[in-house]
Amino acid sequence: MESSNFTLDKEIKNYVDLINAQGSLNESDKKELISHLLDSTELLVGLGLNEEESFLIACKRIGKTDVLATEYGKVNFSLRASKIWVYLFTGFNLFYSLPSLVILLLSILYYSINSVYSNSLTAVTIITFVNLLLSAAICCIAIYKHQISSFLENQVEKKPFRLILITSLPLAIKYFSLKIAPPAAADISLWFQIRELQSSIAEFSLILVPISIIAVFIMIIFSLGKVTHSTLESVFGRPSALFLVLFGTLTELFSASTRVLRADNIIYSSIMFGFVYMSASYLITVQNRTSSLNKNLAIAFSFGVFAEVSVGISADIDRGGSYFTLFFTAALILGVLLGRSLGISSSKRKGTKATN
Repeated sequence: MESSNFTLDKEIKNYVDLINAQGSLNESDKKELISHLLDSTELLVGLGLNEEESFLIACKRIGKTDVLATEYGKVNFSLRASKIWVYLFTGFNLFYSLPSLVILLLSILYYSINSVYSNSLTAVTIITFVNLLLSAAICCIAIYKHQISSFLENQVEKKPFRLILITSLPLAIKYFSLKIAPPAAADISLWFQIRELQSSIAEFSLILVPISIIAVFIMIIFSLGKVTHSTLESVFGRPSALFLVLFGTLTELFSASTRVLRADNIIYSSIMFGFVYMSASYLITVQNRTSSLNKNLAIAFSFGVFAEVSVGISADIDRGGSYFTLFFTAALILGVLLGRSLGISSSKRKGTKATN
């Protein structure tokens, strides 16, 4: 029986794209494959089979996609090698040139704002907004990973030289920006310029940027083997121990960064610290699809407990008999337990089960 959502043109395109992703097809190869599949399918439909059955049989007659990909790769080796070089140049431009340009432009922007507004509320607001906007843009990379990959792959296929030229623009812009920018703007570090504002909120917003980069990197790495789109469930549903350790480390870095906010009261600092752990615990719990929730939470947050106790006690001794470690460790544990409880309640309301 034919599926109601079966579309012949779409299935043929998916079949050809699958071969092309594994091997190397030029335009004539694609047209030949599409024409052959269409002719074979139409012939079988004429014999009384439905369109979906005819397509499946036509695919079997042509051969397995991995075998075809290997054969086309041998024939079109130069094309495949050219693609590799395009990806290498594009990767260099995206992972080096673009970030270095962003850092330079941020440095120039911060220098200009500091020069005009000094450490006023206006300067703090603008810089904090820019940092938050940049963090959000970085997070969008993980959300739209598949769309970005498809776009780049399409450009490599159709217009590789234009892609290299466009992705090389950040390097050219950086070069000319260094020529016209004030020397002090390029020489002074971002962190120093933020500290000049004397604002804990601006400092915290800048810390969010590298934390966002690390988070996106972890999300992308651990979703590479997923055939579905990058979602929280696809990563947190059945997490590996390594992922949990890295996520727990990131959580500790994020929660420790809240101390930059310099709350006047240790209770307020502890609440902000614990809130981060509560959110992380809730995320693991509500997305959990395994029978090892407690184990996952223990793996994820053991590092945080160890870091807070070991580093915290040493810091308390250096400060001269303070007891901050007790507050932060208690906030960590209570945050994890509260997040677990809220996650289980939320899962029950949604009809899913966060199993212990």
